[in-house]
Amino acid sequence: MSENLESLGAARLMGQLNARQPVMDVFREFQKDLNGPNAALFTGAVGKALTMLSVAQGNGAGLGSPEKLVDVIIKCPGYVLCIEMNRALANNDFNVIFQLLRAVAGALDAIALHHPEMLRQPVAKTAPLDVRVVGLPERRTETEIERDAVGDIVSTVQVERDVV
Repeated sequence: MSENLESLGAARLMGQLNARQPVMDVFREFQKDLNGPNAALFTGAVGKALTMLSVAQGNGAGLGSPEKLVDVIIKCPGYVLCIEMNRALANNDFNVIFQLLRAVAGALDAIALHHPEMLRQPVAKTAPLDVRVVGLPERRTETEIERDAVGDIVSTVQVERDVV
């Protein structure tokens, strides 16, 4: 259940980014239920935001922003932000959580506005591998079926071995 909510939170954040709308609105919307049953919406959105910021950093994002904390966030490695965010969440330190989120949201908004291509994950280009099966040993499959008193199958075990 929480994985679905995390995916929804991440999707909501991406929708906001793609629409070039302030991502802080997503965090504000989800923070209302931070300690409730839908907390995974918030963590999914935060996780996606930190991932997208790391992608942008990997793509060379750097901005000269009048808000110094945004510049610090952009220069800070993504894993450090994850550690700080997890620490603040574990301690229920909402001041730190929202300071970090304001800066991350500001950085993502600025990148989405000025350099949206930096938020796209690079696609790895690999050559296809040439695989040839030149021969397989002869195989033997043994199947055991266990039935109950009525004759319904209770369990099956199938073992495949090379014939030697």
